[in-house]
Amino acid sequence: MNLEFNRWTCLSVARAEAEPAIVADVTGRTCALDVIVPDAELPRVEPGDVLAFLDTGAYQDPGATNFNALPRPGTVLVTGGDAALIRRQETLDDVFARDLVPERLRHGSPALDGAVGWRATGLDHVSVTSADLDRSLAFYRDLLGLELRGRGEAEGGEFEITGIPDPSVRWADLELSHGQVLELIEYVEPRGTPSRPLPNDPGATHISLRVADIDAVHSRLREAAVSVVSEPVRIASAGAWQGARVFYASDPDGVTVELIQPAPLPGQ
Repeated sequence: MNLEFNRWTCLSVARAEAEPAIVADVTGRTCALDVIVPDAELPRVEPGDVLAFLDTGAYQDPGATNFNALPRPGTVLVTGGDAALIRRQETLDDVFARDLVPERLRHGSPALDGAVGWRATGLDHVSVTSADLDRSLAFYRDLLGLELRGRGEAEGGEFEITGIPDPSVRWADLELSHGQVLELIEYVEPRGTPSRPLPNDPGATHISLRVADIDAVHSRLREAAVSVVSEPVRIASAGAWQGARVFYASDPDGVTVELIQPAPLPGQ
């Protein structure tokens, strides 16, 4: 949305040198008088054609909003004949990543209206048992950047659902997208026996975390001496993950953590 009423030059990317053939308003997708360039002189354009706006300036990037929950576009730095993407376009996960649902509003959620009582409706959280809570926080919070939602200590109470009589624990909750949580639990008493199953061992599990730059996080973990199984691998098999790039690493207790960079959207 052009809040400052700037007059930009609008070109058809495929036919930048073509003579104007039509005069039209170039608009966005929102419902708020979203006219970007009024009376733009353009060549004949077809559905799917890409338009470029020249000289948008620095104010337009920090002034961009997520009105109507629309992801913001990427930013390209153009110098002479060179162009480089310096800020990737947002995804819907980015737009909703900070949203939290207060506990008092979770009961009677519309998402559960009409749901069969015995049927699972979503993933609430994932829990990892840690030998040292501070060490695990250094990995998940400090190294991988997950936000700490809360931490504390507890004895007995709700942790007796584990079947362990009167346990004493330290815990921390880390934010994932869409209100999901990665829960870390250190059993202070009674202490458990370390377990490091291989991925092919029945009962083994892994956590998959999304990242924006798989190469950057791979280098970051390598530099921190984290156990990394391989270089990033691109998934070629047809399906929902086709085109994604992934690799496995191990957290301080040997839990397998998969880092995944989703495949780029068409046109990226």
